[in-house]
Amino acid sequence: MEANANKYSFVWKKSTNKYVARLLETLNSLLPELYIKYAVSCDTAEQMLDILKSKVMEQFVYGRGKRKSELRRD
Repeated sequence: MEANANKYSFVWKKSTNKYVARLLETLNSLLPELYIKYAVSCDTAEQMLDILKSKVMEQFVYGRGKRKSELRRD
């Protein structure tokens, strides 16, 4: 339950589950490219996300005029 709940601040469970499923499907289609690009082997999309997160060792950038590295974008 949200702390600042009102009648417009709720989340649809089915909608979020479908979004996550589509996101993982997209990531699974990108896995071969990421294998080649970063020379990493793993079995699932979740493992690939964990490996890429551990490789990112830079400051978080935000705002206009700041560029994210290619690894952070992936």
